[in-house]
Amino acid sequence: MARTADSPPALSPVDIDERRVRLSATIRSLLDVSHLPPGSPDVEVLERAAERWATDAPTSLADLAGEVAAVTDTVQHLMAQPLLAARRVNVALERLQNARTVDEVLRSAASELAWGCDFDRVLVSRVEDSSWLPVAWHATDSGSDQNQAMAELLRGNRIALASGMVEAEALRRRAPALVRNTAVQSRTFAPFHDVGGSASYIVAPILTGDRVFGLLHVDTDASGRSIVDSDVAAVRAFANGVGLILERLALLDKLMAQKQHIKSALAAAEQAVEDLTSSPVTLAVPSPRSNAPATGELGPARIEDRFTTREREVFALLIGGATNAQIADRLTVSETTVKSHVKHILRKMKATNRSQAIAQYLAAGERR
Repeated sequence: MARTADSPPALSPVDIDERRVRLSATIRSLLDVSHLPPGSPDVEVLERAAERWATDAPTSLADLAGEVAAVTDTVQHLMAQPLLAARRVNVALERLQNARTVDEVLRSAASELAWGCDFDRVLVSRVEDSSWLPVAWHATDSGSDQNQAMAELLRGNRIALASGMVEAEALRRRAPALVRNTAVQSRTFAPFHDVGGSASYIVAPILTGDRVFGLLHVDTDASGRSIVDSDVAAVRAFANGVGLILERLALLDKLMAQKQHIKSALAAAEQAVEDLTSSPVTLAVPSPRSNAPATGELGPARIEDRFTTREREVFALLIGGATNAQIADRLTVSETTVKSHVKHILRKMKATNRSQAIAQYLAAGERR
């Protein structure tokens, strides 16, 4: 059949051999960075094709095309693995959001990260001062001698962040670090290799705002697969998510404390009003007026006598319920100045807050 102008040029046997060898090399590279464990069906398909194309040429171009089609399906599956890992990381983080305490988040994070990214072992630690303290340890094969020895070594341990150590560098750079070979890299935590048998691992910092809160350590030694760049990206994403969850918990704790403080202040004010309105009315014979207040008189005027002229103005607005901003606006001064006056007023009244000062004022008025 004659070749038309739009037809691709015919491939010679030499051309086919060259392409076959290049395809074999490409597949070998894919296998080196894949997330698939040895012996899985996809790995077997790729290994058979790579081996065949590196040694024996297919009997025809049609045979080569058929084998390429089968390999293409497998490669597309491989390409979807990082996306699948990202989805699983999101699911793991969603489950962590149900935790109610910081301890619960940290203890659940180890198993969730192992599940989300197919890691064999995960260690979660807190960072305090110049040390990191293991909090949670998860191993898929927790019954092995190595993992039991590692768990025992980590329990209650406090590990110093020595200068130049991989963990210290990860904290300084605020970024994950990949240790490719623990046998030759001297700046690692030696027991990972000597006791746990880790050949390589990832360490990533957990950040809450501008502060380093903790560390994540992961490895894949039990399954035998290599740690690749997409693993580092997944651990970084998970660590960032854990940091946001911890920030949310801290904010909720502050809001609850503020809520309790407001409730206490309102309760004190309510009690003061209740005491004022429920007290019996006593009629007494008026004493002769005097220009000077009697010694020990506790009326409102006596309280105000302790203040400067400006403090009296601030106090009058304060007991009327005005905020610092409203007082500043009324008196044409800065809010900082108002805060200073309020602080002096509370100190002179020996009151801890506005509610107590108002209650003290009302009680003094009742006694008078």
